[in-house]
Amino acid sequence: QSITKGKGITTPDSIVFANWKRLNDSSWSYETNMSRNFSLLPYSINDSAVCQYYNPEVLDPNKTRKIVIVLGKYDPNGYDISNDSKKRDLTNLLKKAVSSEGNISDMYLSAQADLSTVNTLLDQINDSVKSYKNISGEKIDFIEEILNGLKEKSKKYSQ
Repeated sequence: QSITKGKGITTPDSIVFANWKRLNDSSWSYETNMSRNFSLLPYSINDSAVCQYYNPEVLDPNKTRKIVIVLGKYDPNGYDISNDSKKRDLTNLLKKAVSSEGNISDMYLSAQADLSTVNTLLDQINDSVKSYKNISGEKIDFIEEILNGLKEKSKKYSQ
């Protein structure tokens, strides 16, 4: 089992099911063909595979990106590694939302990175709503700051 969404898990931006050989021989961002099945010759017979894609992100020098993938049994309590992960996640989202990301010259990759930030923020908001706890004013202000940063960055796509 591959658990693709939940507390502490990095949700993939896309998931592709395909013939293993075709997927293995392709470069980044494999495009499926609905008219092909997993056994269409000349490729391997009944040999399927799954690929999880995580959109690119611009990282500051000496920074790393952590992607948590869970294989195995589902845990309803989630997979958080540290107690302050939610606050750290929001802080990272704010940095992404307000950064210029000038290092990405490709508008498509830049849009993918921004979309990944939006999806992560939505996951954070959904987790807060599902917990049935009151969301603090500080957290709401933080989320609004992230949204304002994303709104400002979105102007570059209309130019």
